[in-house]
Amino acid sequence: MLLGADVSHASPSNPTGSYASMVGSTNELGTRFAAIANTNGTQSELISGKNVFKFVTTLLRAFYQGTKKKPDRVVYFRDGVSEGQYEQVIRVELEAIKQACTQMDPNYFPKFTVVICSKRHHFRFFPIDRVAQDRNANPVPGTVIERDITSVQDYDFYLNSHNAIQGTSRPVHYQVIWDENNTPVDTLQALIYNTCYTYIRATCSVSLVPTTYYAHVASARARCHEIDTEDHVSSFSPDDPAEIQRQAAISQGKVPPLRQLHKDMTNKMW
Repeated sequence: MLLGADVSHASPSNPTGSYASMVGSTNELGTRFAAIANTNGTQSELISGKNVFKFVTTLLRAFYQGTKKKPDRVVYFRDGVSEGQYEQVIRVELEAIKQACTQMDPNYFPKFTVVICSKRHHFRFFPIDRVAQDRNANPVPGTVIERDITSVQDYDFYLNSHNAIQGTSRPVHYQVIWDENNTPVDTLQALIYNTCYTYIRATCSVSLVPTTYYAHVASARARCHEIDTEDHVSSFSPDDPAEIQRQAAISQGKVPPLRQLHKDMTNKMW
């Protein structure tokens, strides 16, 4: 199973705060996904354990509904965290994922691989050989850099998986911070690169693994559905306990939770 997570932030003066989202594959090929999102405090890059527990429980059920199986191996792609927060991702987010698994079945212990995806770096690559260049003199899709500028001790690499439309392409830095599956580096690189061709909104390969790409889109999309100025045309009942809780949080100046998705959209990429 492929999991991806991201957090989007509003401006500091915006009371809606940060939005966390997570997507998970719902078929064995890892091409169809379900998304879930919720508010995540204010300017907080780490996803709270409560949110992660809720997200993973929902997505595991979606995977089981689509495949009639429970995944033995889970690859968790996390976007947007700095190097100083890697330990917190393992201690908070990964621990909450494991708790969600044991909550569903006390004897269920899948193996996890956690990969950090980052485009916030200053490395650019320029091939010397013309055979390795595209029309803009960028590396051809599939170019991997795994020595010289990578860490001596850590499991990391740079992957250029797309053709830049204009200018200099920016590779993505992938760093494995947890690997219970003992995934061979060539296998992981091939998995990431091949899935970059399955992004549903593009006809070519994209620069970022689609699992985190979808999570980024979902967190931005969730913000659009929570415009309180449009509440007068919504179908939410004022007597709904969840809606009462939201309005109470807004009146107290707190970040309210997101409204629940319709049941027909729960396991879809809304």
